[in-house]
Order: sequence, then C-alpha cells, then structure tokens
Amino acid sequence: SELFERMVELSDVEDVLNAPKGAGLDIQLISGIERLDRDSFSPLAMPERQDKVPTPTAAPLKSKSKGSKKGKGAKQPAKGKSLQSSVQFPPITDETVLQTLSVTLQIEGLHDTMSEIYHRATEYLSKSKPTENYLAVLEESISVQYRAVSCCSTIGSIVKPQSGEVSPKFIQAQLSKLQTLQRATKYYDRIQSCSLQLAKATSQPLHFQWTAISSLWFKQSLQDYAGILEVIERAFRTAEEGKGEHSASITNLQRCLCEILSISDLEEVSTLISNANQKLALLPRLAESLSSRIVLNPSTQPSENDWDVYIETLLVQGKRSEAIEALQKIQCT
Repeated sequence: SELFERMVELSDVEDVLNAPKGAGLDIQLISGIERLDRDSFSPLAMPERQDKVPTPTAAPLKSKSKGSKKGKGAKQPAKGKSLQSSVQFPPITDETVLQTLSVTLQIEGLHDTMSEIYHRATEYLSKSKPTENYLAVLEESISVQYRAVSCCSTIGSIVKPQSGEVSPKFIQAQLSKLQTLQRATKYYDRIQSCSLQLAKATSQPLHFQWTAISSLWFKQSLQDYAGILEVIERAFRTAEEGKGEHSASITNLQRCLCEILSISDLEEVSTLISNANQKLALLPRLAESLSSRIVLNPSTQPSENDWDVYIETLLVQGKRSEAIEALQKIQCT
C-alpha cells in the first residue's frame, strides 16, 4: 500500500527531515490523543440559516448601460448551496458543569483541553463583577492547570552544542524540549494569573501567598523557556554558517520551529527571548511585594511557610542581606 511504501522509504531520521514538504503522505509522529488535545478548539464551519427573513431593500434602478446586460451583474451563490462561516461558541462558565467535564477529560488524558476550557471561562468571567461562581472557577482552574503541568514530560538539562558543527538530530531534540517547555510555561502563566485574580478579588493572605509562589514557579519555567530558545537560535545560526549536506534538513527544522512558535521568520525568536527576559525581571518583584504584605504586617502572625516564601523571593533576586535581616525578625516560640 501507499502508506507501507512511504514508511519503507522514510526509514531513517535523515530521510524524514530531507523529505520535501507535501511529498507523498504527510506523516505526523504524534498520537491521536495528543492531536485531539491540541486541536480541540479549532473553529467549526457551520452553515448559515436559510430561514432568516431577508432585509427589504430598494429595487435597483433600471439602466441601459452595458453593465446591466445579462451575465454582467453580480454572481449569485449556486442554488442549494449554503454559505459556510466559522463559529465560536461562548465558553462554559458554570462551576458544576466545568467540574463534570474536568472529570471526564482527565480520565481521557486531555489535560490541555481542560486547561483551555478553564482559561476561557476565567477570561470570560473576569469581564464582570466577581461572584461566588467566579471565585470557585478560579480556584478549580488553579488545580486544573497544576494537574496539566504535572503531566508534562521532564526535559532534563539544557545542553549547548559542544562542537562548531550542529547536526539536525541535535536541533530536533531541542525542538522536542521546546514544545514541552512551551506547554509548561503556558500552564504556569495561567496558574499565576488565576492566583492574582483571586488575590485582587478577595484580598486574603492565602491568595497573596498563592500568587507569590506561582510567580516563582512561572519565573523558573520562563527562564528555562528563554534558555532553550537561545540554544535553538544559536544552533540555527551555526548551522546556517556551515551549510552543507544537511541544508534541506535545517530548512525543514526551521519551518517546524516557526510552526511551534507561531512566527513567520527566525528573526522573531530574539523578540520572544526579549519579552521573556522582561517578564523575568518583574515576577520576583511581584512575589516579594505580595509576600511582604503578610510577613511584614504587624497585625498578622505569619507562619513558617509564609517566611519561607518571603525569604525565597529575596534570594532569587540576590538580596542576601535583606534575607538575613528577615531571618533576624522571626520570633521563635
């Protein structure tokens, strides 16, 4: 069969990478569950209703010009064919319905779909005044995002190329790590965002600490994400300087990178790295500010965990002297 012949032909990684785009079958090395999870929110093409009452319009004036002759007017859609339009339905925002869907999707392993459903629900509810349903959805969304990030595969350490020549296999391995870090960073971003919305809505010390902790998590994930982007960008620059027998493979890998990052050119990677570094400078400050509201407030009694979080926010910024001063303020019981 055609599939078997194509699999025999592309028997090596180099053959797969060197295969021209669109040649034969477009084989994707991704499981059905992952593809379903990734494409679950694609727009639906829905036929427009035909029973709508047309809006009355004035009759066109007759003209003797050549343009009014038969066959010269505007084309009408073929009879029996309905127009297609992309439809996006409003998100589900009820707490009970979301929890029911969450149980089913978790069993099927559709964690990214769960994350997207809760993310859209919180964004939609944030446009109105806070309600009990909104706060409950925010808390459940934090749990859902955390389950999603815990299911991301481990990537190990980020390894830089040792030699001047960069092989396609090395870049392909880095792209796999990039996809994992991209998903994990997205989940940490949503955890931090939901925690911050809870803190704004309730002003409770617990939610302040949630935001501080999630900001530190988001900062670490974002730092790894920016690091892998720098490695990949440097690898492509090195590979372009020494173009040779792997030029076709490098071109295909560059196309894969642009699809992963939703960019049009390799030059945009530096912009993504710059944006990530800007967030990296702000997240620890936000965590310190929120955590200090608890431990430095004389009307509260901070716990051991509260002090641990506050000292961690200082250490990640290199503020060792402030951390020592904070330790001296702790009252032992």
